[in-house]
Amino acid sequence: MEQKRPGRRAYLLITLFAFLLVLFPFLFWYGTWFGRRLSDREIDEYLNNAAAKPRQAQHALVQIGERLSRGDVQVKRWYPKIIDAASSPAIELRQSAAWIMGQDHSYEPFHDALRKLLSDPSPMVRRNAALSLSNFHDTAALPELRSMLKPSSILSPVAGRVTFRLKDGEYVNPGHWSREWATLRCDRNCRAKCGRCEFRTARK
Repeated sequence: MEQKRPGRRAYLLITLFAFLLVLFPFLFWYGTWFGRRLSDREIDEYLNNAAAKPRQAQHALVQIGERLSRGDVQVKRWYPKIIDAASSPAIELRQSAAWIMGQDHSYEPFHDALRKLLSDPSPMVRRNAALSLSNFHDTAALPELRSMLKPSSILSPVAGRVTFRLKDGEYVNPGHWSREWATLRCDRNCRAKCGRCEFRTARK
């Protein structure tokens, strides 16, 4: 008995399903990719909604930084928004703003904002601020710049055992270590200290 083959409709549905499997991940990637060029209207929209959607605001800041590096003077209209981002509760926005502000050392309000970021609780924000301040030839950045060449300590808010998820040479994302503290009992072989865990990392 001859087996009935699927009809054209079945092939079309299979093709459509396969197409959607490729399309949806692509749309998600494209929507979150910072390399996607934004219009001025989108940059305005993203920066004005920074509190609700900080990742979109970070995308806008990255685009401003790229345009600024190409000598686009039109981005000066967003300078006040960059300074606002420097005081955002989102670390990513403060970090991006600190980097961008070093690209125009002729704008004195950037200089003032960067000096304030030298006391930011986030090491990455402080380091970006110090690097940007070097473009202003500000010696206030020297202590932070020197500290970047030394081992540093990361304090955990809880007691526990330090576990290593990454291997030597692997990339460490910002905030990775702080999320990896395990709330387990300390023992003599643990590098953590009860009540105030401490883990030392060496910068290569």
